[in-house]
Amino acid sequence: LSGKVTASNLNAALSYSGEINLPAFNARQFLQQINQPLPPMTDSTVLQNVALTSAFGGTASSFNLNNMKLQLDDSNISGSLAISDLASMATKFSVNIDQLNADRYMAPATTEPTASNAEATPLQTEQLQALNVQGSLIVGKLTINRLQMSDIEIQLAAANGEIVLNPFNANLYSGTFNGDIRLNAKGAVPTATVSTTLNQVNLEPLLKDFMDATYVTGMANIQLSLNGSGADT
Repeated sequence: LSGKVTASNLNAALSYSGEINLPAFNARQFLQQINQPLPPMTDSTVLQNVALTSAFGGTASSFNLNNMKLQLDDSNISGSLAISDLASMATKFSVNIDQLNADRYMAPATTEPTASNAEATPLQTEQLQALNVQGSLIVGKLTINRLQMSDIEIQLAAANGEIVLNPFNANLYSGTFNGDIRLNAKGAVPTATVSTTLNQVNLEPLLKDFMDATYVTGMANIQLSLNGSGADT
């Protein structure tokens, strides 16, 4: 680990800047050495190649990361983060991932039955109302729940109790996915709307990957609109 920090105006308006360079290392082994257990993951070989470089800076009330580059096993992640007000956590971010197999980092599949009498979890509406976040996420290739997607673009805007994911676009199985997801938490009872469109999606490989099913073939065009409200999940 190496880096440098430059600070100025220590007795007045503090400002600082610097760089951090964390060469590639085995994060899994390091966490084991300091007795920090990892949660169970499908792939026990992940987190063996982690590296980070970034410039950073800020003031007494702000913080930013620039030119951030993170190596996470086979994934290259780059981006920036700016917190303009630490008190309110007003945040802007931009993240670009070349490829990610999220299944490798998920808990192993279990055959144990899911409890049917689990209690609902109340939504933390005050925390949702306090969110002030704008950001973008771009992923070149993604595997999640065995589904294969590419060219993913998500824009997030959260302010004044409204959380919006739009656009939410991706290519999958020879077709496209377009989504518009909104949560309004201004009132005592949050409301949500979900609008999605699948265009020319090849059903056979999609269902094979997702459900290991082979009884449906063909191309699908699907439009779905959902509305709901409630104060718990």
